[in-house]
Amino acid sequence: MTDGNGNDDLATMQKTVPAEHLQTILKYAKTEASARNVKSLDGLNRFTKIWVNTQSDDTLKQLATMKAATALKTVYYGTLKMEKAAKAGQEQLRERNNNPTARKPHSNERREFTSPRKRFPSKEYEGRARLAQRINKRKQLNTAYSMPCGM
Repeated sequence: MTDGNGNDDLATMQKTVPAEHLQTILKYAKTEASARNVKSLDGLNRFTKIWVNTQSDDTLKQLATMKAATALKTVYYGTLKMEKAAKAGQEQLRERNNNPTARKPHSNERREFTSPRKRFPSKEYEGRARLAQRINKRKQLNTAYSMPCGM
């Protein structure tokens, strides 16, 4: 497997990755590349090389000590979470930049507009009073039924 310049990708990878985990990394790279619609072998090689070279030494040591599959899962899901968070942040920025009037209100503002306590204070008080009456009535009934007959 060589890149476009004739350099051997596997040879450069074997320097940083233990040989027993090389196959697992190649399998991971194939699945990841297919998820990203990389169809050419050249693209797969390039993706594999970039992925291995971007991982930290700690991650590669983790690959050497742990089972390769679980280590790859932790690395993979960690990068997925970061990618999703970055995409979500970019989308929010894009929406804000495109339509500045459609910004979401601050949490305090949102509470101010939706709180029934501020809009209809009397209605909420009536509701609480009714609830208290129901609870008191239930307590009275429960105590009446729980008393012994002789009293």
